[in-house]
Amino acid sequence: MNIVIVVPPFARDRFSGGIWCVMQHAQQLGQRGHRVTVVPSHPCPMPEWFPRPWAFTVLCVSPAKALRSGMQALGRAGLAVLAYKLRRGSGPPSPAQETAIRKALGLLGQGVSNFSSYGHRQGGALDHLAGILPEADVTLATDTETAWPVRLLGKGHLASFSQHYEPYFWKERLGGMASRREAQMAYHLGLHPLVNSPWLQHTLQKELPGVEVQLVPNAIDHQVFTGTPTPRQQGEPLRIISYGGRNAEWKGFAQMCEALRIVKARHPQMAFEWNVYGDALLPPDNPICPYHALGFLKPGALAQAYRSHHVLLSASWYESFPLFPIEAMACGVATITSQPGTELFAEHGKTAWVAQAQNPESVADAVVALASEESLRMTLSQEGQRRSQEFTWSRAGQAMEDALLKVCSAPGASSPAPN
Repeated sequence: MNIVIVVPPFARDRFSGGIWCVMQHAQQLGQRGHRVTVVPSHPCPMPEWFPRPWAFTVLCVSPAKALRSGMQALGRAGLAVLAYKLRRGSGPPSPAQETAIRKALGLLGQGVSNFSSYGHRQGGALDHLAGILPEADVTLATDTETAWPVRLLGKGHLASFSQHYEPYFWKERLGGMASRREAQMAYHLGLHPLVNSPWLQHTLQKELPGVEVQLVPNAIDHQVFTGTPTPRQQGEPLRIISYGGRNAEWKGFAQMCEALRIVKARHPQMAFEWNVYGDALLPPDNPICPYHALGFLKPGALAQAYRSHHVLLSASWYESFPLFPIEAMACGVATITSQPGTELFAEHGKTAWVAQAQNPESVADAVVALASEESLRMTLSQEGQRRSQEFTWSRAGQAMEDALLKVCSAPGASSPAPN
């Protein structure tokens, strides 16, 4: 298959779990012999964080190059208009000159659209992708922002790989309520839906009756995320690690802070250390429960950090196959997590402790239980690690390949045939 995957713009050195998974799927598809092209929706730098060699192509246009092209085109158009006026007087530009000016302004705008207003960003994506999207057997969107351009401009069969229920995140988007409506409508564009968790599959199946929603779970790199469950020595503080949640309220960081405050207040004799990686809503010296900030950690350093802790603490309001709990499980760390979204690997009392989302009391009870019952903590460490072994990128890549082959053989959204 000739597969085009449209993604949000890359950052050079940082990445989210979602875009990491998309790149892993691209790598798996490329290694299976498919021709895969990853296309960012706006000019951006090349991603230096994904390990090479790549089995796929990335079509990145640098913002500097886009701006330079736009300025050059605008200069040429401006000179042409000036020459026209000098020859003909003060009349309007010709239709050809107007077209040249608009094209030049469009090129100029593409260079800054990723950093601009909601409307400019959306239009900039359409302008940018219209000029570079290659031919394909299937074009795959990867979030709300890419779903619309794929529906309008994508080639071949059209599909979307969803990694969360995006109407929940409208407060984090530039368009406010317009972003919420856009996210809701994106599921109704006729793109073949692929999702990464049973919860999201069930959610979209209710929203799209009669449409098959295919499940394509993600995975982790077991060469990086590996370790041995380690007993906690008597008198040793419970070492807890958490993901800060990139300032997103729904990641539950405030609830984790409150839960650990409750633990301190009710069990002053219980010693623990709390370390947090990534950006968090509250600063390390917050008055609720201070923590030590580890900063942004790349996979190797993150795996090492997991291995030096006894418990991974998370309390998101909702997730859809989050990586951090299963990464910690693979490293032999007992995991406290929440649902929905972790059902494939977090089974309460067997592979993880599943606390109630948005309930600090429930999260506090989980911490106390794992601090007090070493045998339980070790059982969750061992069984969680065993469960994590089921989620390999080889299996995930096979699931994605099967899903896309099914998309290519099914009726539904596709680009119109040329006249």
